[in-house]
Amino acid sequence: MRTGTTVVVSALMAGLTVALPASTVAQAADAPQLERINPPGLSLPQGYAQVVTAEGGGRWVFVAGQGGIAADGSVPEDLGEQARIMFEKVAIALTAADASPADVVRIVLYIVDLENIDPSPIYAAVRAFFPPEARPASSVVGVSALAVPGMAVEIDVTALTAATGASATRED
Repeated sequence: MRTGTTVVVSALMAGLTVALPASTVAQAADAPQLERINPPGLSLPQGYAQVVTAEGGGRWVFVAGQGGIAADGSVPEDLGEQARIMFEKVAIALTAADASPADVVRIVLYIVDLENIDPSPIYAAVRAFFPPEARPASSVVGVSALAVPGMAVEIDVTALTAATGASATRED
C-alpha cells in the first residue's frame, strides 16, 4: 500500500511490515530487465548466450560473437563467404530480439592476421548489411586466432531498440 512518499511492503508469512521510501521501490521497478536468447539457426552455446537484451530506457540487445561458420560446422576458406555467413547469423540474432540492422549502435570486428590479409571483403559486407543512414560505431581488432580453427573474422553487436518484448521462439 502507498502512503505519501512511502510504500508499505508486508511480508505476510513473517507477519512483518516494512516501510520503504517510494524512490527505492521506483528504482527497483526501473531496474534493467535482462533476457538471454538462443534463437533457432544459431548454435546452442555452452557458457554464454547468443543474444542478451536489457530493457529500461530502451531495450539493449547484445549479440555474442558471430563468425562465418556454415550450418554444417565447416569454415569456408574464402573471407567474403565467411563475412556473408557471419552477417546471416547477425540477422538471425537481431530478428530474435525484435531488432534490425538499423538498431545496431556498435560493432566490434575481430580479424585474424589483419596485417597480412586484405580485409576489404569484410568491410564490403559491413557496408552492405547496415543502412547508410544507420551506420553503427565500430572497432576493428587484429587478433592472432579465434575460437574455431580457420575462422578469420568474428563480430560482436550491440543494438538499442524501443522498449518492447521479444516475440521470437526461444531454445534456452
